[in-house]
Amino acid sequence: MTTRLHRRIAVLALVAGPLLLMTSLPAAAGATDAALSAAVESALSASMGNEAKDLSATVHNSDVTLHGWTQRPHQEAKARAVASQVAGVGNVYSRIRVFSSRD
Repeated sequence: MTTRLHRRIAVLALVAGPLLLMTSLPAAAGATDAALSAAVESALSASMGNEAKDLSATVHNSDVTLHGWTQRPHQEAKARAVASQVAGVGNVYSRIRVFSSRD
């Protein structure tokens, strides 16, 4: 009886395994990345206000890359910190450039 039960469980695992694997894969990774990008940009705007107007975020597989310009180095550091606190963010990379306008 136990051998028969084990066979049924094994067959069920073989049949259901690939189906379970397929359902655990992200169905729309692009949509999730787009939503995460919007969440990061919203968090930057809420936290940094006008300082975030020249910043944007792209997301690929939960990894965020920040783009744009800031006027001070601490603003770039703050943008990285804010982005890293958004739920769902993996790594944060910065392509932010710092400029100054000395007249």
